[in-house]
Amino acid sequence: MLIIDEKTKISFAEDSFLFLFSISEDVISKMLVDAGFEVINRSFVRNKIDLKDLKQAITGDGKIVYSITKPFNADIVILGIAGVKAETGGVKAELNTKVYSVKKEALIGERNEITNVLTTDKAIGIAQSLRNAADKVAPVLIDFIKKELEG
Repeated sequence: MLIIDEKTKISFAEDSFLFLFSISEDVISKMLVDAGFEVINRSFVRNKIDLKDLKQAITGDGKIVYSITKPFNADIVILGIAGVKAETGGVKAELNTKVYSVKKEALIGERNEITNVLTTDKAIGIAQSLRNAADKVAPVLIDFIKKELEG
């Protein structure tokens, strides 16, 4: 299962973030699929999971992570928060992710990445900085998952 709560300041729909497209989640999902993993994403869980519980899980409450994800039969859960900030001449993105083993009920890895894109176009900068952060994070997450599943 993969859910990234992206805070881009383009949309103020905080209570319905599962209905919005997540650039970083999309990039990581594609890399996971390319690596041979099946991904349960936001479109699958959007009406089946309590948003308050999900937000609590994303902030790191392990007990909530395991209780809300077990019904989906996910072995591994990746949750994260991505944020962007417009700066003079560019955009900075920060992506924080955590990887959990549902079977072991344990945090098995964390990865944080900050990227900057120089641009005068805020929308392009947001998209590219989030893509860049996800491109750097995904291979590390895949390594965490492979080690867990092989171990």
